[in-house]
Amino acid sequence: MSPEEIADIEDILPKGKELVLHLRSQDSQTVSQATQRINKLLSKKIKEILLITWDIYSNTNNMLTTDAVINTLWKKEKLSICADIYNDNWWRFDKKIPFLRQNNSANIYTQPIFHNEVFRKIEEKRVQLGVPQWKANIYIWITWINNVKTRDYWKNTNKVPEKYLPKWDTNESIKKNSIAQTIDVLKHIKKENYSSYIMLMQSKVKDLLLIQNKVEKSSY
Repeated sequence: MSPEEIADIEDILPKGKELVLHLRSQDSQTVSQATQRINKLLSKKIKEILLITWDIYSNTNNMLTTDAVINTLWKKEKLSICADIYNDNWWRFDKKIPFLRQNNSANIYTQPIFHNEVFRKIEEKRVQLGVPQWKANIYIWITWINNVKTRDYWKNTNKVPEKYLPKWDTNESIKKNSIAQTIDVLKHIKKENYSSYIMLMQSKVKDLLLIQNKVEKSSY
């Protein structure tokens, strides 16, 4: 479903929950087309739009990037951005700094974090770039890895360093190790007052409930 189709569904979420739309700038041919689409969506009852460039590893010619779009918008208070933390310079993140400074309530959504060591790098980058957003504005992507194929995807396509990914050789052991790492990451998020968002990918809800229950029963 397109973001427009999702935004038009009545009562799509349970009471008290808010909708964040995931919008790819590359799905539009021009900045003007992207701007019109975003402004129309922002007029609907949604919490915010996460604007991303999407696949940067191919089709790099004439690519419509997020930073080419955000400065043209007339309404920005419900717009958030992505931090591609595993690419050089966080993939043009410095181009987004003026927007973040002008809109200090904007949220930043990270790539998935599989190891607690990455938090130190995020905090260093936030201070280094002078980003005014506090930890509560940084949404950490929570997901876990179920098999060798998925681990290779995060390593080879999304450039996640191998040292952060779950070890071992079988699908069963990789999943077990990844869930344990996810529990540690979620504990750290709660302890340090970051925010989080969950994308199950090909995972099961029962595994999410297991992770959440483990975290809630601990003292962080």
